[in-house]
Amino acid sequence: MTSWKIVFLVLMVLIPGGSLVLLALATAKALRASWDRSLRPAHVPVPDAGASNGGTG
Repeated sequence: MTSWKIVFLVLMVLIPGGSLVLLALATAKALRASWDRSLRPAHVPVPDAGASNGGTG
């Protein structure tokens, strides 16, 4: 059994309110992922190598 399944079982079975903890963790992970995507700079086109030497390729 993988470690996340063990953590899931411990939180759900042994700790009262474990589902709320899991919900909070999942929400935090989703928010962090969306925050990382929003901070990623917009794609700026980079000129190819041929353009830097007069376009001779």
